[in-house]
Amino acid sequence: MSGKASLIKRIAYRITVPKCVSCKRILQLDQLAVCSNCYSEYLNTKDRSCARCARPLESCFCANEYLEKHFVKGLIKVFRYRVSPDNRVANSLIYRMKKRSRKDVTDFFSDELIGAIKNSVSDFSDTVITNVPNRKSEIRERGMDHAAVLAKAVAQKLGIEYRPLLVSLSKYAQKSLTAAERLSNADFDLITDESLKGKTVIIIDDIVTTGASMGKSATMIKALGPKRIIGACLAIAYFDK
Repeated sequence: MSGKASLIKRIAYRITVPKCVSCKRILQLDQLAVCSNCYSEYLNTKDRSCARCARPLESCFCANEYLEKHFVKGLIKVFRYRVSPDNRVANSLIYRMKKRSRKDVTDFFSDELIGAIKNSVSDFSDTVITNVPNRKSEIRERGMDHAAVLAKAVAQKLGIEYRPLLVSLSKYAQKSLTAAERLSNADFDLITDESLKGKTVIIIDDIVTTGASMGKSATMIKALGPKRIIGACLAIAYFDK
C-alpha cells in the first residue's frame, strides 16, 4: 500500500471507527469487517466438505442437478449458509452486505470469493463476470444491487471485465418461497444482444438455495453464445433435517 493510500485509510478509520459486524467490538486498523475472535468463528463455518466430491467447499466445483441442466458447468462456493448459532458471524456478514453495503464487508467477501474462484479457475482470459440481478423493488429499497456490487469488486480485483447482462422480472423475493415456487418465480430478461462467443461467463450471487435464479439466469445468457458458464456464490443454503 502506498503512503498516500495508507494515510487515507488511517483518516477514514479515525472518522468512522468501524466495528465488528458480529460482536460490535471496535476493529483494529488492519481488520476487515470482523474482529480476530469472530474471524476464527467464521473460519470454523468454512470448515466443511462437499458430500459429493469430499473436497473443502472452497475447492469444490460441484453444481446441483438443476444447475447442470441449465448450462452451469460448475458452482464455486465459500461456505454453507444455515440458520444456526454456528453460522452467526457468516450470517452477520451476509446481512450487512445485503442491507448496509459496508465497503469493508464487500472487500472481505470479494477476497473470499476470489480465493475460491482461483481454486477452480486458472485461466481468466476471455472471461466476463456478471451477476444474478436483484428485483427492481429491492434495489430501490436498499439503494443498490448487492450482488452487482460484489461482482464488480471481484472483477476489478481480478482485472476481468464486469458486464451487466440481465434484469430481474421476478415478482417476489425468493427467500419467502418454497422450492417449487422459486422455480416459477425466478424470471429474467437480457438487457443486451452483444455476442459472448468464445467467452467464459462467471455468474455471481450471494446465496444459492435451489439454484432457480442462477439456472434461469444461465439459460438466458446461453442465448448469447458463451463458451462456458460458471456459477459463483458466497454460500450454498443448508437446512437441518
